Amino acid sequence: MPVEVRYLDGGKGAVFLLSGFVTGEEVIAANRQIYSRDFAAEPYLYTFVDCDDIEGMNVSTMQVREIAQQHIGASKNLRNHVLGVYAKNDLPFALARMWQVFVESTGWDTRAFRVRSEAVDWVKQRALDKFDVAITLE
Repeated sequence: MPVEVRYLDGGKGAVFLLSGFVTGEEVIAANRQIYSRDFAAEPYLYTFVDCDDIEGMNVSTMQVREIAQQHIGASKNLRNHVLGVYAKNDLPFALARMWQVFVESTGWDTRAFRVRSEAVDWVKQRALDKFDVAITLE
């Protein structure tokens, strides 16, 4: 499965594991899944996107905008959120940076990294600073 979603820390976080050949539609579908819950009852604190195992991508600029629109919509009810992206390869990293510009209006803490340990450490520290919650990301 190119996009696998795992829920961590008692449902406080979601991790996207992208692998193989990933399409924009698959990412959009995964977003629909995780952002369909009642945020008032069960808010997410963080999302971590791990692009380590991507072998190829077919994601258009319009799909990056659609993904950003999903996040902008979610931010109306999920005001505080931390979202880190780990992408060591050029294409996923460039798409993450483009997405980051599109979602500035969310007010979320977002950042793209090329080094996984830096990405994990940043998400953990931001969750601790913002929510006073120590997360495992494991």
